Amino acid sequence: MEPDKVSYHPNWLRVMFALNIFLTGGLAIFLIVAPNTAATVFSSPAQEPLLSGYASSYMLGIAILSIAGFRSPLKFSPLLFLQAIVKIIWFVGILIPAMVAGPLSTFAIELTAMFIPYIIGDLIVIPYKYIFKK
Repeated sequence: MEPDKVSYHPNWLRVMFALNIFLTGGLAIFLIVAPNTAATVFSSPAQEPLLSGYASSYMLGIAILSIAGFRSPLKFSPLLFLQAIVKIIWFVGILIPAMVAGPLSTFAIELTAMFIPYIIGDLIVIPYKYIFKK
C-alpha cells in the first residue's frame, strides 16, 4: 500500500518517535550506564542485572530505531505497534496480577504512569491499514 493511499498523520507519528528517542532512550542510557543510581532515583527493587540490562538494551534499541522512524514515520510505524503490544502485555500479564496480589509499590505506579501515555498515543497514531496491508 502506497503512503499516499493510507490515511495517517506523519507529525503525530513523529511525536511518538521523538518520545522514544528522548524519554525512552534517555532512560535506557541512564539504566545501562548507572543502574545502581537509577534504582535509587526510582526507588526500584533490586533486579537481576542481566535481565534488567536486557530490558534496558531493548528500550535503547527502540529509541535508536525511532531515529529512523522520525525520518520515515510510516515505514517504521510497526515499531510503535510492537511497543504498544509489549506494554499492553505488561499491563495484562504483570501489572494486573501485581494489583490483585496487593498494593503496588511506588516504582510500579511510576512505571504505569510512564506507560499509559505511550499506549494511548501509539494506539491513536498507528496507521493500522498500512500495518495490516496484504
